Amino acid sequence: MTKRLIRNPLFMIGFLFIASLILLSLYHYIFMDNEIPQHGVLYNSEGKALEAPPFSPSEKFWFGTDRTGDDLFYKIIAGAKYTLGIAFGLGVVRILLSIMFGYLLYNMSPFIKTVVQSGTEPFRYIPATLLGFFILLPVSVSTVFTVTEKTVIQLLVIVMIGVPMLSQVFKDEFIEISFKEYVSAAKIMGASPMHIFRKQMLPIVKPRIPILFIQQVVQVLILLAHLGLLKIFIGGADFAELYSGEPKYALSTSNEWSGLIGSYFYQLPISPWLLVFPVVFFSLSILSLNFILEGLKESRDKIGKGEVERKEVNPPKKALEKSDFTFAQKI
Repeated sequence: MTKRLIRNPLFMIGFLFIASLILLSLYHYIFMDNEIPQHGVLYNSEGKALEAPPFSPSEKFWFGTDRTGDDLFYKIIAGAKYTLGIAFGLGVVRILLSIMFGYLLYNMSPFIKTVVQSGTEPFRYIPATLLGFFILLPVSVSTVFTVTEKTVIQLLVIVMIGVPMLSQVFKDEFIEISFKEYVSAAKIMGASPMHIFRKQMLPIVKPRIPILFIQQVVQVLILLAHLGLLKIFIGGADFAELYSGEPKYALSTSNEWSGLIGSYFYQLPISPWLLVFPVVFFSLSILSLNFILEGLKESRDKIGKGEVERKEVNPPKKALEKSDFTFAQKI
């Protein structure tokens, strides 16, 4: 499987892009102390002011700067580890919780299964963005919770939005596997439910887990982008006043990409690059994850086809004939 993935161009393109972003962000954190260069007013040799921030993208400022002079390139690099780290971390938690709840649902009575399925059905039709916004808005504006408490609540809500439907997927998988003959035989022989789960159900489900995991990571990234646009900042926000008398605006404290989108959205008419570059990196990351997803699917399909081909190549066994037997001594 690993060799097939390495030889798959789509998988490698996506993997190298995501890995490069994370490594570059970690390098910036470890060796540059997460410092964001700040650029002030530019002067000529005579001391006259030439230009003031925000600076548009140029050879000197690759992605431009914001109104306070913060270099957008470094803000995006600094926020990559938080954005992608949150997405991958929450994807793992969603998968683990969904496997657990899916197995619990599988063991419940048909009546409870029907009730739970009816209760989770709205999650199929209600947009995750609206659900997350209405739940998290009171938390975000509340003064009761600390920044850490708000962040934990935000992450838990993002996790739980995806768990109900994913749990149903795993429950259906477990139900389908339970009708297999080898599972029925194991039950007759007295195997414990946990033994059947570990030895006979999980190995069947395991090949699908990487694909479901990448799908969840993509969903989390999309949800983060939408929440950022609605001013729901993961990790908290500061309210700054650039000039006296101007209304204060929210700034993401972590430079997480969705926070950058929300922070700079109001500057779209005058400094469009501030919104364009975070959106571009969100889009490229989602595209790279979809490349990884397609690579995983192609490798899985090739393995399945290879097994079928090997089975077809094996010559059919012929029936035994009398001439096939020899006797050590004829009587």
